[in-house]
Amino acid sequence: VANVLLSNWLFGTIDYGKRNELWFIDALLASLLLTLVWASLPVVRSRWRMDPWRAAAALAVLALASRYVTLALLEGTIRGMLPSVGWLFAVGVAIGYADTGRRRALTLALAGVGAYGFFPDPARNAVIFAGLALLTVVPTLRLPRLLVPVLGLLASASLYIYLLQFQVLEQIDQPLLAT
Repeated sequence: VANVLLSNWLFGTIDYGKRNELWFIDALLASLLLTLVWASLPVVRSRWRMDPWRAAAALAVLALASRYVTLALLEGTIRGMLPSVGWLFAVGVAIGYADTGRRRALTLALAGVGAYGFFPDPARNAVIFAGLALLTVVPTLRLPRLLVPVLGLLASASLYIYLLQFQVLEQIDQPLLAT
């Protein structure tokens, strides 16, 4: 039930049980809601209007604190739950509002703090940081007109492909995958 209600991060078990393919949707929904709550606070709302990057950067700092505290206290698949991945969303919001070179650099530093040691595999952390750096440094990318519909179709299908893979792979005999 927690998975269907997109609240497994809050009510699920630390090991998620058997069905938690939607962990990232849980985390996204909760991140959106918490950002809405954050931006609705009167003091934050007025500052967001004056300087949205500062408010988003403050949210990213809070989310990074949550990430480090959570991962220091708990281990295992907690890495897919909101308290530990919310920083990705918050840093993304800050990247979206970083309108100067200095702000992009500071936001990238926040991304580096979040990516450092997030996974036991340093290469995986580097990929996360590289993706955030690319979004920060190259926010738009020009493509040949002929590629836009094909890449748009692939991008729009990627979530469904990701979600369906679990059900498809579950139906395929495991020895068949090994060949």
